[in-house]
Amino acid sequence: MRLVLDRKFRAKAHKLFNKYSIEVGVLTNSPYRKPLKGERGKKGQDVIGSYAGGPVRRKSREIQGTVGEVSDKFRENTGINYLTKPFEIKENKEILRFTRAFFMGVFGKGSTKRMENLAQAIIRNPILRGDYGSNSALTKKIKGFDRFMFDTGQLFQSIKAKVLKRNV
Repeated sequence: MRLVLDRKFRAKAHKLFNKYSIEVGVLTNSPYRKPLKGERGKKGQDVIGSYAGGPVRRKSREIQGTVGEVSDKFRENTGINYLTKPFEIKENKEILRFTRAFFMGVFGKGSTKRMENLAQAIIRNPILRGDYGSNSALTKKIKGFDRFMFDTGQLFQSIKAKVLKRNV
């Protein structure tokens, strides 16, 4: 059996879906601050902070480029495009949750804030789970912990989503 949708339905659906514009990634290019000196390899509550359920090093006042530049360098040096990789995973649970929230929003039963949170989770959750691997032995020793893609947490914090609803 083949389902054929008439032109009116397709036009109405097109109009409903085109009301939304969704952006996810490093949306604000804020200054990137180096880790605080003297924290390398040390452990303890007074030296290493916590963010997103694990350790991070504290930031210094010294600026080393922007978060966008750090993101670009990371993707270039590691060969891991953490911004697109989650969309390549078949049956990605985060994408399925977002799709459900998107349809709820399109039909007036959901919020754009929920869509933003779920779109952000598509990129952030694989990082939190450690899907991209772990640090080298030297990096572990320098940082004092093993959280791949985490040092001060600035890159992770900069991953945001924005859902814009246009009046069409």
